[in-house]
Amino acid sequence: IQIRTAADSPWIDAKSIVKVMAAKAPRGTLLEIAVNGGDAREALQNLVELIQNNFGEKPAEALKLSSESGLIASKGLAIGKVVVFEKAAFGVRPKGTLESETQLFRRSIKAAQSALSALIDNAEKDIAKVLEFQLSLIQDRSLIDPTIAAIAAGTSAQDAWTQTLNKEVFRFEKANDAYFRGRASDLVDLKQQVLSHIHGKTDALPPLLQDAIVFADDLSPSDF
Repeated sequence: IQIRTAADSPWIDAKSIVKVMAAKAPRGTLLEIAVNGGDAREALQNLVELIQNNFGEKPAEALKLSSESGLIASKGLAIGKVVVFEKAAFGVRPKGTLESETQLFRRSIKAAQSALSALIDNAEKDIAKVLEFQLSLIQDRSLIDPTIAAIAAGTSAQDAWTQTLNKEVFRFEKANDAYFRGRASDLVDLKQQVLSHIHGKTDALPPLLQDAIVFADDLSPSDF
């Protein structure tokens, strides 16, 4: 299945979530869809039904919004045990052979996928949706193939993965749409997850007491 946003725009592989997102098609964009293969008609029908059903999501006007009002008892006061959480910093590691760097990257991708799957199984619904999105990203060949190619050209595993993700992060940060700019944080978190496995530093947020106060520069869904 391929899609494009205009007659003069390139076709995009619909199986690549990275490429589909990179199209940055705003609401109301007319999409062209091309399918081929033995099950093309069935695939097209399923895709049309998915679009007609709003991808399984409720329209904005159907969402029930609520608000509460009250008096502020105290401004900025919190009492509890402070937990300082710092994400691992990655230095330069010695580069191995082409084969060892490739194997290290593939192992790290699989480890990150397994870790995300485990988090999804135990996460609340809203958090699970974010993690499922990250899992689909980390399985995307649009991220994996350029990294493998860079390693084959002599780049270390961590540098190759960092370069690939930074390129996509930059692309989304420059988007006009706030939704697409927000997806840049998912890619940054994904980069951090794989790098943690490459460097063998998979630090996680420690178990918290009920009244704990977490100090951190940033907390991503994968940190919980």
